[in-house]
Amino acid sequence: MDRRDFLLNACRTCAALALLPAAASLEGCAPSAKAIVDSKVDITELMGHEVILNLMTTSNKPFLARVDPRTKARVGSSLGVAINLDNMHIFDKQTEKAIR
Repeated sequence: MDRRDFLLNACRTCAALALLPAAASLEGCAPSAKAIVDSKVDITELMGHEVILNLMTTSNKPFLARVDPRTKARVGSSLGVAINLDNMHIFDKQTEKAIR
């Protein structure tokens, strides 16, 4: 089992996954991405030099992505989001302690 499969399996069973918005980018904009998550834009927040996208996965899990302010993403649009798995944190659901 490779690292990606291990992490995804852990998140399905006994762990919670946490990502900083900087760990998620629009598909095609992140050369180091290890996983693509299909999502739908729920809210866009223009923050001047960046846009924070409030996204919902196809399994109704919310997460944030920090993207370029010139993004074409709009509320209701579907898009692929690249996740840098090196920048995620995993927590035990019962103890809430960091696993990594």
